[in-house]
Amino acid sequence: MGYHMPPSLHTLTPAAAKVHALTEILLHSEVHGELRSAAQDLYQLMCGFVGTDGHAPTTDEHANTNLPGGQAISPWGAGLCVLDYLRTTMFLRGVNTALAKAAERFPDETLEVLYAGCGLFATLVTSLAGRFNPEKVRFTLLDIHSVSLEGAKKVFLQLGLDPSLRECVIVDAAAYVPAKQPHVIIVETMQRALDKEPQVAVTANLGAHLRAGGIFIPERITVDAYLEYDSRKTPGLMAVQPLAEDQLLPAPHRVSLGQLIDLTAKNAPTWRANPGNTQPTGPVLVPPLSVNLPADSIEALRIALITEVTVLDSLKLSDNESGITLPAFRRFKPNAGKVKIEFRYRTGNTPGFDYHWIKARP
Repeated sequence: MGYHMPPSLHTLTPAAAKVHALTEILLHSEVHGELRSAAQDLYQLMCGFVGTDGHAPTTDEHANTNLPGGQAISPWGAGLCVLDYLRTTMFLRGVNTALAKAAERFPDETLEVLYAGCGLFATLVTSLAGRFNPEKVRFTLLDIHSVSLEGAKKVFLQLGLDPSLRECVIVDAAAYVPAKQPHVIIVETMQRALDKEPQVAVTANLGAHLRAGGIFIPERITVDAYLEYDSRKTPGLMAVQPLAEDQLLPAPHRVSLGQLIDLTAKNAPTWRANPGNTQPTGPVLVPPLSVNLPADSIEALRIALITEVTVLDSLKLSDNESGITLPAFRRFKPNAGKVKIEFRYRTGNTPGFDYHWIKARP
């Protein structure tokens, strides 16, 4: 239907040909060394396009911005995410697949693609836009930082992609209302364990505006909690009994406490942020859990929050595969005896998970 136009390397500008070649590697290679090198080279190219020195950011490039739904990472910090090569790989593959699927689902429409928190390079669309007919796919970029949008526009121009760019909007994506319902929405405004950044707030807002049958990237984010034994502090065996009385487990070991959140575009609108609030006001995401803690080994225990990101279908980032899926740890406060632990998600300008203890009755 004219959505997809495989580029001819004979008609591409030298800059576009380089980006195309690197994107081919990121889309198709299964060799980690090749993916890492491609991401590094892509980062250097993007820095050149926007005229920035990736090693010495200006004050404007380096500034984070605090928003009602969380902290928006700086333009420079967003640009550095390209170097997280598995993250770049999986998201590029996910967006490429989403565009192809949307083209099949809406063959007679111009696809509206909304990219929230696009950062300095808008990498997830600037690397792919040339593969699609500009008359059939249009991109709208959102970012709170004018420096990011200026940089992203430079990349579009350098690659000859400006016919595909509908609009650049300086806005808090958690408050943006699109004029047209997008067919594809991309939101990559997250840290591990959904901490600090406004992924939940932005997903809650934009998820409500997705076109019926449209595709939201990432498709799902889950965070699970575990008891984790830190073998650096106490070697040997210890007893950890979640929901059981006599279970002995070898160290090191993780014991599941349950899934804390399952974030999708469909369920996120029920978790709208409370602006300015810093207390744990989100829903209780799992029932209180009974855990027996060995009184002499509490300092060797910690809570591990494990993030998994399903970009789309089978394209996933699991534990330790990316900066956004590294474990986030919470240390135990001195406590002894049988207790119950309760988790809540804190909404507002400092989002993240909190837990507190509920002592069992004697």
